Amino acid sequence: MECGGGLSFTRPRTTRDWRSLGAFSAFIVALFAEMYGFPLSIYVLSGWLASHYPEVDPFAHDTGHFWHTLLGKHGPAHSDPLHIFSEILVFAGLMLLAVSWRVLFCIGRNGPRLWP
Repeated sequence: MECGGGLSFTRPRTTRDWRSLGAFSAFIVALFAEMYGFPLSIYVLSGWLASHYPEVDPFAHDTGHFWHTLLGKHGPAHSDPLHIFSEILVFAGLMLLAVSWRVLFCIGRNGPRLWP
C-alpha cells in the first residue's frame, strides 16, 4: 500500500493524478499572479503615481483603495459607491460558490447524470 501525502503530486500515475496536478499548477499560477503580479505592477507604476499624486500618503489605509484614490474621490473610501458595489460582487461570488459547491459535491458522490 502506497502512502499519499503532500508530495504525491510529484509522480502522477493515473489520469486523475494528472488532472489533480493540472489543478494544482493552475492554483500556483493564479497565486503567483495575484500575490506578485498586482503588487509588482503597483511598484512599477509607483513612480508615475508619485509624480501625478504627490499629496497621497503611501502608508495610509485609504491609499490602498486604488480606484478611490485614482479617481480623486474625497471622503472615506469604504462608503464610496464603487467599494459598496465591489462588496456586493464579492458576496454574490461567495453565494455562487456555495450553491455550486453543493451541486459539485452531489455529482461527485452520485456520479454525473445527463438527464433524470
